[in-house]
Amino acid sequence: MLKMRKAECNMKILPIIVGAVIAAIIPHYYLYKRYHYICSGCSKAFKPNSFFISMFALNGGNYRRVRCTHCHCKAWAKLEKDSIENS
Repeated sequence: MLKMRKAECNMKILPIIVGAVIAAIIPHYYLYKRYHYICSGCSKAFKPNSFFISMFALNGGNYRRVRCTHCHCKAWAKLEKDSIENS
């Protein structure tokens, strides 16, 4: 009887966890598609090679600690909106 209640509790929590994960991924995907980074080392604009690199990068507001695809320097890069949006 106790095991059934525990399973019922887990089934109620599962949609909350899935919803929280989806709610965390959507804003990062938007940033990845519509924004680029400016390297503090070489001052060139770049996008990270992977969405997950962008998502799990250290975040400091408008700055993220990512590796530049041009000079391969891992530093704080400024986040800027793309001038031409890719749909």
